[in-house]
Amino acid sequence: QHRSKPALRANKNMILLFLLFVRCVLCEELIGWRMIDRFMGFRFEIQGQVQDIGFEEAVRDKADELACFGWIQESELGTMVGEARCAKAVGNILKDFLRMGPDGADVE
Repeated sequence: QHRSKPALRANKNMILLFLLFVRCVLCEELIGWRMIDRFMGFRFEIQGQVQDIGFEEAVRDKADELACFGWIQESELGTMVGEARCAKAVGNILKDFLRMGPDGADVE
């Protein structure tokens, strides 16, 4: 069978694109396109004077400001526990906020 030149050219282009993609994946040139490269998640438990001072609401506000999502609640042990998912670019900002807490908090 004889194929037309446009069909052969299209097949060559598809093969070249496929090979380029495989090369990029194997060489890790596409770092940043995978979910694991763009997002981070962590769990936390905060001890200290963190209840009855608006800590939970302050953390929610900061998470909203940073476009993070997750949950936070008081534990039976008197600590605050939770989980957060953020873009890697802002995840450490939320972690730093959790280490310091809002005004009036005494994080241990």
